[in-house]
Amino acid sequence: MLGWLRAMLGRKAFEPVLSAPTAWADAFQTQPRPTDATLVDEFKGVAYSCASLNAEAVARVPLKLYVQTSGAQAAPKCATKALAPRQEAWVRGRRRLAKAVRVEEVLEHPMLDLLERSNPSFGDFALHEITALYLEQVGSGYWWIERNALGVPWAVWILQPQFVSVLRDAKTNLVTGYEYGQGVSKKTYRAGEVVAFHFPNLTNPYGGGWSPAHAAFEAINLLNKDASYQALVMDRRARPDAVVSPRDKDSQMGLAQARRLETWFKRKFRQGGAGGVLVAEDPLTVTPLTFSSRDMEFIRRYGVNKVAILNAYKVPPALLDSSKTRAELEAALVQHGRNAVDPRCKRRDEAISRQLCPMYDPTGRLFVMSDDPVPEDRAAAVKVWAEEAKAGLRTINEIRTDEGAKPVPWGDAPWFPAMNVQPGTAPPPGMAEQITAAVGEALRHDPFRGSEEA
Repeated sequence: MLGWLRAMLGRKAFEPVLSAPTAWADAFQTQPRPTDATLVDEFKGVAYSCASLNAEAVARVPLKLYVQTSGAQAAPKCATKALAPRQEAWVRGRRRLAKAVRVEEVLEHPMLDLLERSNPSFGDFALHEITALYLEQVGSGYWWIERNALGVPWAVWILQPQFVSVLRDAKTNLVTGYEYGQGVSKKTYRAGEVVAFHFPNLTNPYGGGWSPAHAAFEAINLLNKDASYQALVMDRRARPDAVVSPRDKDSQMGLAQARRLETWFKRKFRQGGAGGVLVAEDPLTVTPLTFSSRDMEFIRRYGVNKVAILNAYKVPPALLDSSKTRAELEAALVQHGRNAVDPRCKRRDEAISRQLCPMYDPTGRLFVMSDDPVPEDRAAAVKVWAEEAKAGLRTINEIRTDEGAKPVPWGDAPWFPAMNVQPGTAPPPGMAEQITAAVGEALRHDPFRGSEEA
């Protein structure tokens, strides 16, 4: 990588300038900037819901391996299959391949086996889910690719990003390796042994990422403090509900008597005894204490902070609200797929294609690509197909091929828009009369033309 950059720039090596982020998380410099370990600990509450939603959505999107062939390159030796028109349009549009380049999906390959079994602890879903969770919280994720005695990759191990230190070249500042662990148990890996995933980070574009949890840290911190305060009030009852004092202002109550009265009062009215009758031998004054309600203030602040966290994770609020209608949820899923899941899948595809695929094929013919993560509006798609078929723009078999269905013998010719027949065939007996009758019936019931009697 360094040699390629030097060759491209010619006169000197590329020297990126890395700016140091501020040491404080807030504008008043009262809260230190969160560490990666702190961000991992914030995997709870609203942040947990958002991070889990995004990570599971990314892990669900199928990841496929493709091979491209151009010019005089030999045909791939692995088992492949041709792409359906719809799939080919997606792959070519995503990767911007030339028309002369032939693309096929790889069906059997050691890299597919590696990603499927990952390691003795994880399968492919857990591998992508946990990696995505680290990206949501820390902004970076790392895979160490372990090789066997022959130098062939045989296992993928997830490195916890809060224990990863990036090693850089002293002259170019580019990444040369990674140090993993704590204390004397640290291990060093070369850059070519690790697949690194990052969210965009404007202070360090060639190193660690900037996560949604980091971006919304102040809002997450406020929610945590509100929750801790409410728990403290409920558990410890840190404020009295009433003051008991002698009715006679001139009389005094000794410490022992006050302690005895306090114990008696608590025993009588604590927990289930609330609301009982107080019968005192001595004249007493019981003054209830009232506090201004903080519930509405807490609810408003919770709502504002929750929206700020949802925006950072790009999660539509409807996905965390069970009261929404089906139409609202379907619209939210499309928005979530387009704004959150699709960019995350593309970053994952690029990282694996640039760092893992060359371990199997240095020529660069192999690449991975996720399927389209945006849910399809089936009702709208069916309507478009029907209009295209009626207008003669597409045949039935073209539509069936795009959907992965087998062609039918009568589906290769277009249909006449007016008569719903194919060219070269005569209309069925009585069809013209039926169409005329249907048109007349529609005109009689047309509200803009008046009633039949009129």
